[in-house]
Order: sequence, then C-alpha cells, then structure tokens
Amino acid sequence: MLEHIAEALRLHGYKVTKPRPGKACHGGCRVIFSDVQITVILHVRRREGKVEFEIITWPSQTLLQRFSGRKAKLPDCEEWGELCSAMNDVLARDSRVQSLRWRTFMDADESD
Repeated sequence: MLEHIAEALRLHGYKVTKPRPGKACHGGCRVIFSDVQITVILHVRRREGKVEFEIITWPSQTLLQRFSGRKAKLPDCEEWGELCSAMNDVLARDSRVQSLRWRTFMDADESD
C-alpha cells in the first residue's frame, strides 16, 4: 500500500524516497520539500476480518534545511497539510479502500 501511495505522489510531482520496511513499523518513506521533509510511516493490522492500514505523518527539518531555507513552523507547516490532502486524494481514488478516517495528535490518545 505504501509503495502505491509513494508512486502516486511521485506522479503528482512529489520527491518521495523509496518505501522500506522499518523496525517498529511495516514501512516508511520521506517526502522531501525544499524547506521541510515529511516522514510517512505505515502500520498494518488485521482486525475483525479486515486489514487496517494506519498512516502516520510528521514534519521535520534537516540541519541543512534549517540553515538554508525558512524556519518551518512545526508542526503546522503548509507542506504537511498539502501532502496529507494529496495522500487523501490518492486513497480516496483507490477502489480497495473501503473507508478513510483522519485523526489528529489529540485524537490519538482516544481509544478506538
């Protein structure tokens, strides 16, 4: 699923690193902007006969980005919102996806 998202983002002009398996997740990649990078992590689990994908994102800046570009107001940077919207569009067009749910950091503490 993450490879599908990454490829669709590339086709829309985003600079996306190759998704790779992680130690504490099923996969991850980064989307690189000139002044910020967004980390994208995928967790997968089976629940009630379905496969659920949880995508977690957060922005950060490399040391070089901090010195050479603007200081991004993390966590509320424009690029993050743009990327999340683009990923939502990619997933909404995927016929395999039955439902999408957005959660914020504040929602993460709530139990499902």
